[in-house]
Amino acid sequence: MRKCVLIIATIVIHAIAGRDFYKILGIARNAKDADIKRAYRKLSREWHPDQNPENKEEATQMFYDISEAYEVLTDPDKRSKYDIGGEEALNGGGQGGPGGHGFQHGDPFDQFRTFFQFFGGEGGPGGFPGGGFPGGGFPGGGGFHQQAPPNLYDDKSGVTELSNMNDFNTHVNQRTDIVLVDFYSPQCGPCRDLKPEYISIAKTFSGIVKIYAVNCLNPQAGQICKSQNVNNYPTIRMYGDNRSQIDFPPSNDRSSKSIGNWISNNIPDSSFKIDSEKKFSSYLKSAGSKATVILFSDKRQTPAMFKSLCRSFKTNIACGIILGYDAKSPASFVPSAIASQIDKTPFLYYMHDPVSYEGEKFKGSMAADILSLFFSRVVSHKSRQVSVGQLTAERGEDCSPADATTCVLLLRQPTSPDGAVTPEYEIMKQLAVRYKSDPVKFFWIDPKSKFVSLFEGSPTLVAYRGKRGKYSAYEGGDDMSFDGINSWLDNIVTGGTSLRSNVARKPRHDEL
Repeated sequence: MRKCVLIIATIVIHAIAGRDFYKILGIARNAKDADIKRAYRKLSREWHPDQNPENKEEATQMFYDISEAYEVLTDPDKRSKYDIGGEEALNGGGQGGPGGHGFQHGDPFDQFRTFFQFFGGEGGPGGFPGGGFPGGGFPGGGGFHQQAPPNLYDDKSGVTELSNMNDFNTHVNQRTDIVLVDFYSPQCGPCRDLKPEYISIAKTFSGIVKIYAVNCLNPQAGQICKSQNVNNYPTIRMYGDNRSQIDFPPSNDRSSKSIGNWISNNIPDSSFKIDSEKKFSSYLKSAGSKATVILFSDKRQTPAMFKSLCRSFKTNIACGIILGYDAKSPASFVPSAIASQIDKTPFLYYMHDPVSYEGEKFKGSMAADILSLFFSRVVSHKSRQVSVGQLTAERGEDCSPADATTCVLLLRQPTSPDGAVTPEYEIMKQLAVRYKSDPVKFFWIDPKSKFVSLFEGSPTLVAYRGKRGKYSAYEGGDDMSFDGINSWLDNIVTGGTSLRSNVARKPRHDEL
């Protein structure tokens, strides 16, 4: 009998204690959290005021009821009080939301947004980043809760906030640099936790990667998030070359160290890895007419700063890198002319002459802005430099059948077996300076290449014009002096002597 009385009393209490939250959500009284969340997910979308413009007043009341039912029933303490004493047992049932009912959490729209950020599996219901429907209190709307939460990053943070699609198009879609963007919601806990780490990243990668952020709850910035299909906060995305983009794995630790390693690993690397004499030779050949800059590093991976600089200057500079270098125990394949200058790493070297290995070492601070100035100076110096390079397949049009200029070719190695530079090569360098204003190019060719067989009689030096397929060999015999060679070349350049011999066959650059 007592059991029946208790049951009846409980029913009476609920009858007089206000709204039936279980009925509002359409769930059983023994429903689990998953059932409550599932019901809230469906009903909050269905009754959101912005989804019901023709019945907004009723929808607003239902939206508040659904929101408060969810908040109470997912809180163990509040649910226990409610099950015993009904709505009146919850803090006296204050007068808060529409219809005189009190909302315990504070703002049902904030709760709605937060729910879909953390449990929705997407940035917001209906695919609207930040949880908004058109016309509501979220990005793109003008109804409830109109004022967007402030941005997380200010001008002192080193992070630039992108506030609209024009900003995004200018800085990201039309980028020339590598770009990193943090898409976030100011009300997202993990987004706020990320803030100091992201600011640290901005300082570490200043001058290397452009660092931006987008507040997806800002009405205009929210359009960026929508256009980029951002479905979770925070989303950290890198925009690279060839329209590529990659997201930081959401399962990874979001520390500045973890993000920094991820950035470094994903910056495009155009540097040439040198770890043997053969690789060193290949690097010089592949450089072609570009300036040659080599970094000697004790690290096992290419530094992000070097990757970034090489990428920016790849049109004019061929970057080489030797990893794991020990200045106290130089690698045998590194020319002594360079190794003797290395007292510590990192060591950056601009090689003026790929034969004698003459050049200059970088003496400044390894800061991005200082290094960028050095690379710019290298490009300027190379454009004015007169040199005698190796004619290789990588030199493209040089001395090819399409080239109308005169090529002076030394068909010998520029160094002796002991590594000393030959007199003939030194004379070629002097002549290159003398004739720098004339349409003449100076190269040396590996005598083992098939290209040398174009010229009959195994000459040491020839003047060759690819477009005409004709050449003239130096006939000074043993007189390989500057005056002798200069006199021969001067007659050719001024027209006193013509190129009379035909090459044995049509040349191909892959024979070099």
